[in-house]
Amino acid sequence: MGVISPVGLGLEQFWSALLAGKSGIRPISLFNTEGFPTRIAAEVQDFDPKKLIKQRKALKVMARDIQFVTAAAQLAMEGIGPEKLDPERFGVSVGAGLITAELDELAPSLVHSRDANGRFDLKKFGSEGLDHLFPLWLLKYLPNMLGCHISIFHNAQGPNNTITTGPVASTQAIGEGARVIERNAADCMMCGGAESKVSPMNLLRYHLLGQLSRRNDEPARSSRPFDMERDGLVIGEGAAILFAESLEHALKRGAGVIAELCGYATATGASHPTAGNSRPDGIRNAVLGALRDAALEPKDVSFIVSSASGLPREDAVECEAIRAVFGDFADQVPVTSIRSMVGHCDAGAGALDVAAACLAARDGRLPATLNYETPDPDCNLRIVAGSAAEAGPVGLVVSAGLGSQAACIVVKRFEP
Repeated sequence: MGVISPVGLGLEQFWSALLAGKSGIRPISLFNTEGFPTRIAAEVQDFDPKKLIKQRKALKVMARDIQFVTAAAQLAMEGIGPEKLDPERFGVSVGAGLITAELDELAPSLVHSRDANGRFDLKKFGSEGLDHLFPLWLLKYLPNMLGCHISIFHNAQGPNNTITTGPVASTQAIGEGARVIERNAADCMMCGGAESKVSPMNLLRYHLLGQLSRRNDEPARSSRPFDMERDGLVIGEGAAILFAESLEHALKRGAGVIAELCGYATATGASHPTAGNSRPDGIRNAVLGALRDAALEPKDVSFIVSSASGLPREDAVECEAIRAVFGDFADQVPVTSIRSMVGHCDAGAGALDVAAACLAARDGRLPATLNYETPDPDCNLRIVAGSAAEAGPVGLVVSAGLGSQAACIVVKRFEP
């Protein structure tokens, strides 16, 4: 696995920071936040794409999201000799988001797209404004370019898919990548996703939706999943790529297996696209489907990695869905949300969660939810707080997002 996150670059930095309860949330440094009600985010620190991406000429057509996922893929491939892989049996499945254009690139075209009253004119944008974008501008922002760059750099000629379903995208990308292997269309898949929400446009979007925490004076305490005093999410950025393969393929090449992916399902509550996970139906059905796919019962689950991000209604709905499946046993299953440390990076969020769950299953340790101090009766689960807790061998990852879209993955400690 390869990880680029606000709490560390690389798998072990990411994992040790989570176990230590390190927050990656701080005042935004990537752009001027003057005039914004919220001025904090979970930024990736000390990221130099030239040090992590060998194909430097391609950087000019890589948005930050693409740089993150390409670097994560490079880290995931360390120690895996491409010569040992059949390129036609090696694929890519990636979750991507709405890549936001950089304002300094977009501004000249908008200036030349104004009508006589100074308003934006779409027809003029087509006839004059586009001439002020550099020729390969579109390639820098197409969501499918995340998977394209990975496949080109690593000669992955097998199935290639991009999923753009918001916060559940990379969870679905991992699950669908596993499905490709299960149906024998590939031996191995690079699965995961990335997104950077730390930009002026994204900060504005979340502000208009009324979803942001405004704890500017205490960034590390701002993201408070499940806590009674939570007041919204904190935008973030990051990427995670998992090298998934069949057991036979892994054993043949002598791989060190981190964890087994043994269940996956996706569902939706079919609510309004901007409503978030406002109904428990989708999450409940995805959890039930993933457990059924893994041939497990709720009592078999050792821990849950939740997608709770600090949104008052959405956190409560996810807890309601989990309790609907687990019943009284929900009081015994430890639950955590790493959003309290890495923020909410939308399409990349699920992949970071799955990476954390795999490591928790491997090491028997579950990171705590940062800032969980005042229990909320609407989030009546066994939330891990204070410090990391012991974790059993079976983990459930819950992802939820817009339109009550949901996806779940079950991972298990690998036992030869």
